[in-house]
Amino acid sequence: MFQLDLKRTQVAIAAGRLDEAFSLLKSSSARGHRDGQDLVDQLIAAFVDRGNQHFIEGRFDDAWHDASAAAYFGGRQIEVARLLAQIREVRTSERQTPVGKLAVPKTSIGRAPERQTPVRKLFEPEPQRHTGAMVLHVDGLGSLLLLRSDTVSIGDASSSSRHDITMQTDGVHAPIWIHRDGDSREGQDYFAKSVSSFMVNGKTISERLLVDGDAISVGQRGRLRFTRSVAASGSAILEVTAAKLVRRDIRRVVLMADSLLFGSFGSHFRLPVGDGSIIMQPTRDGASDAAYTLHRQGGFDRKPLAMGGSVRFDDIRFALSPYPLAGTNA
Repeated sequence: MFQLDLKRTQVAIAAGRLDEAFSLLKSSSARGHRDGQDLVDQLIAAFVDRGNQHFIEGRFDDAWHDASAAAYFGGRQIEVARLLAQIREVRTSERQTPVGKLAVPKTSIGRAPERQTPVRKLFEPEPQRHTGAMVLHVDGLGSLLLLRSDTVSIGDASSSSRHDITMQTDGVHAPIWIHRDGDSREGQDYFAKSVSSFMVNGKTISERLLVDGDAISVGQRGRLRFTRSVAASGSAILEVTAAKLVRRDIRRVVLMADSLLFGSFGSHFRLPVGDGSIIMQPTRDGASDAAYTLHRQGGFDRKPLAMGGSVRFDDIRFALSPYPLAGTNA
C-alpha cells in the first residue's frame, strides 16, 4: 500500500492531475518517506509552475488555488510566497480601481518585484473597543465562542474594560489584541500585540505573527493555543489550555473568518458521529435574518441558523445563543 500510494501520486503528477496528487499525498503517510518527500517537492514545483501560468493569463482565482496548495506542503518558500504576493497585489488593485480600468502591477514572474511591499503596520486598538459574540452549541462537542470581528481583545476578569475573551487569571497589565489581516478569499495572517509585554511559547514579546501551535500566555495562569488546522479556511481557533474563561463551559474560541468545518480528518472540529463534513459560513450583513448558514460538503442541504434557533444534521444539533458581554459564571 505504501509503494502504491507513491506510484499513484507519481503518475498523477506526471499526467498533470495535481489536485489528485495533492489529495493522495495529504491523506497518505507516504509523504514522510524519503521518496515521498521527493514527490512533495515535485508537486510544489508543479503547482507553482501552473499557478504562474494561470497568473500570466489572468486567471487569478486559479492561480491562488495552486499557490495555496503549494503553500500547504511547502510553507512560505520563496517562489510560493512570491506568487501569493503577486496575486494579493492584483486583488488589491481590483478593489481600488474602477471597473474597466484594472491595472495589473508590473511584476515579473520568476523574480521579486523591484520595490518590496513594506511590512504591514499593526492596528492601534482602542482600550474600550468591544465586538459582538455568539455561542454555538454542538451536540457531543460542547460550546464554542464565535467571534466574527477582525480584531478581538483578551484580558482578565478584574479589568474595568470589557474584553471579547475574558479569562480567570491575573497579572494582565494590558489587553492582548489579536488582529486578522487579509482578504477573506485569500487566507489571513493573524497578529498578536499588546502595549505591555506578554509571552508566546515562553518568550517575552510585544507583537507577533501567529503560527499554528503558538501558546499565548495571558497573565500568570491563563494560556491559549492558537491553531490553523484547515488550509482552505481563514478561520482560526484559540483553545483554552490553562485557567478558564469567565463562562466556564467554553474551552474553545473561534476567530471566524469565511468558514468553519465540522467532520473528520482535515476539519476544525471532529464530530462524534457521521461520516460527512458540514460547513458553517457567516451570512452577509443584512442579507438574511440568520447569522450563519450550514450545509453538507458539496453545497447541498443548506440550512439557516439564527440567534436563538437551532438546526439538525442527522443526530447532531447546532444551536446559537447570545454571549453576555459582562463577565458571569453562567
